[in-house]
Amino acid sequence: MLPTVPRSFDLRRYYPACESLNTIRQQSDCGSCWAVSSAGALSDRLCIASGGKINVHISAENLVTCCGACGDGCDGGDPMATWEHFMKNGEITGGDYGSGIGCKPYSIAPEEGTETVDIDAEETPPCVEECTNPNYKIPYKEAPRYKTRNTYILPDTNLTIAQLDIMLNGPIVPSFMVYSDFMLYSSGVYRHTKGLNMGGHAVKLIGWGREKGVDYWLAANSWGRDWGIKGFFKIRRGANECLMEEYMVAGEPDVRDVSSMDQKT
Repeated sequence: MLPTVPRSFDLRRYYPACESLNTIRQQSDCGSCWAVSSAGALSDRLCIASGGKINVHISAENLVTCCGACGDGCDGGDPMATWEHFMKNGEITGGDYGSGIGCKPYSIAPEEGTETVDIDAEETPPCVEECTNPNYKIPYKEAPRYKTRNTYILPDTNLTIAQLDIMLNGPIVPSFMVYSDFMLYSSGVYRHTKGLNMGGHAVKLIGWGREKGVDYWLAANSWGRDWGIKGFFKIRRGANECLMEEYMVAGEPDVRDVSSMDQKT
């Protein structure tokens, strides 16, 4: 028997000190959603597991450019392989483009007024094994690597398990199919009604709720704050909308031996 979950839940309400939970990243013209969403979710989970003591932004840039086992950079990747990388190797810090946060911030500038869905307009930047933020004083090889203790796929046969995992540990990363009508989303609960298949996409689930009789997942996208509900969106829950519930992954962060020396850096 599983505990009863609340009718609605939003991680941002319970962990206001976790900056990354309120951060909407911008993947720009690069099919890096797999890296951006996974980096964001691990950032959130580290903060939650440490009671707010670890407040960092995991580098999507280093995942895109240097983690060959995770995927093909701007041509797409695998969230599960990314979380396995977190478990085996850990990852350094790095915020969004122009943020000046962490060892290696995102290097691909956003284009004004556009949103992207896993397209390869940009070539994958080369792997540079050094910190690209001039204000970050720790050498790349000595920079803290943030890890997970495990990695797992949430079952699609019992969504309560996924909801409990979000409540206890933080965001999870689902992969789903994006159609052209999703590009035009601005409010309400999304369900696919028309449009072309634009390909796969990964985002960050941070909660759920019910609106006008329709159950939904609450998610953070990676197309900037000009899209959707300031970067967030709601999508129908319990109907495997756009295959959203078939492949949801996460991992428990390892906070036992993590140094706090690069907090806020």
